[in-house]
Amino acid sequence: MNVSPGDVLVAKVPYTRDIPEGYIKTVPVKERPVLVVSTIEFNTEESAFVVVPLSSRIDRIDDYDVHITTKDSIKCGLTKESVARPNLITTLSLERIVDRLGKAPRPLMKKIYGQIRNILGLTSK
Repeated sequence: MNVSPGDVLVAKVPYTRDIPEGYIKTVPVKERPVLVVSTIEFNTEESAFVVVPLSSRIDRIDDYDVHITTKDSIKCGLTKESVARPNLITTLSLERIVDRLGKAPRPLMKKIYGQIRNILGLTSK
């Protein structure tokens, strides 16, 4: 499956919350929605893609998160208002894709890319 920036997918994402220290043999996975932020060239050359996890837990929003309105959530193929978590950016192999949900609108992608730049300290001052 080809993926491009803005694609909203369901993928098998490593689930690291509440894993005991030293637990490295197998990492459990959880199917969750993710937003592709890497370029088509990277996705093709590396057989991998960089994603930002999405969550419907808007009660846990923090300064690094990007709110996704109900209107944008529908465009993304999500069922309700959500949040993008760019501070949890990760790389996944193409084999982890389960399904394609939709496409994020360009203004939402700009907000998410801006937040990634902020997190990485790539903003000009």
